[in-house]
Amino acid sequence: MRIPVRPGAAISFHRSAGYYSQVHSGISNLKFGFCDNTENRHYLISGNGTTRGWNHEDGSITQTLRDYDGSLTGRPNTQIVRNSPFFTGPKCRKMDEWGMTACPYHYAAVRIQLASV
Repeated sequence: MRIPVRPGAAISFHRSAGYYSQVHSGISNLKFGFCDNTENRHYLISGNGTTRGWNHEDGSITQTLRDYDGSLTGRPNTQIVRNSPFFTGPKCRKMDEWGMTACPYHYAAVRIQLASV
């Protein structure tokens, strides 16, 4: 009988994120005790509604993280975003094993909240 293996990661987004990520949330000076994508271990991992154990909610759609010094991606000032045409461009690197994309662009967010009547 084969035992199912779930990938592990040092950094993960919430599996049922109802709230949006802040575009200025980020990390620096990371050090890992293992190599990325070895023995089902990853530096970062994210999923979506089609990934076992993950829900598709508003926060899941906009997950993002800034790598300020390149200690996660190898490239300073890289934004980790969802792999979606809305967030990505020609200079981005798709990180299949993470379920995300690394982009050299700067991002902003606008939230509009209507007053209840």
